[in-house]
Order: sequence, then structure tokens, then C-alpha cells
Amino acid sequence: MSRVLVVEDEAHLAQGLRFNLEAEGYSAEVVGDGEAATDRLLGKRENFDVIVLDIMLPGKDGFSVVSELRAAQNYVPVLMQAMFPATSAGSGPSEPFRLGGRPSISARSSCGLPTTSFTSR
Repeated sequence: MSRVLVVEDEAHLAQGLRFNLEAEGYSAEVVGDGEAATDRLLGKRENFDVIVLDIMLPGKDGFSVVSELRAAQNYVPVLMQAMFPATSAGSGPSEPFRLGGRPSISARSSCGLPTTSFTSR
């Protein structure tokens, strides 16, 4: 069974992701901020098959989490999620590209805002 770490500070989103991942047969665990994510991944050296990572987190943001992972030569696949205001549809921060990411999904969220996900190699 694949292990997924969900890093999301919005509890309802985190629980929805966990529910759906588990319904598909994945083992999903949730942490609510970047500090907890890096502690589990680097401090405790827990192994996950993939990370679903929110970019906008309190404290340490998703970009910092990925930067620290890569600096420690941890190359676990990361799916970075970002929600951009409707006024910036089709554009977004270039930071995921600097970290080796590439756009993988572009869709509208349930509230109508465009969402973009980035995978980081």
C-alpha cells in the first residue's frame, strides 16, 4: 500500500483528501504545517511514496519544505497545490519551476477558483 503525506492547513480540505485517498486504497496521513512535514520527513526520516503539499502554509511554506527536502537529497515525489485568485487565472508563481516542478493539473476548484498543481521531481 502506498503511503501519502498530506500537508494542508485547511482541516476540511485535508480530511477530504485523506478520505478520497483512503477510498482509493492509499494509506494517507495528514499534517497541518511545513514544520511538521519536515520533522516527519527529515527529522524522523519517515518514508512516504508521495507528498501532497499545499504551498500557502502558516510558518514554513510549501516552497521551503521542498527546498529543504531537496537540499537533504530527499527526492520523494511532491504534488504541490496552489489556488490563485480568478484575476491571475493562467498565471502563477514561478517558484515551482525553480524547484524542478512542472504544471500537472489545472482545474477549477469547487468554489470556482482556478487551481494549479505542480509536481516536483
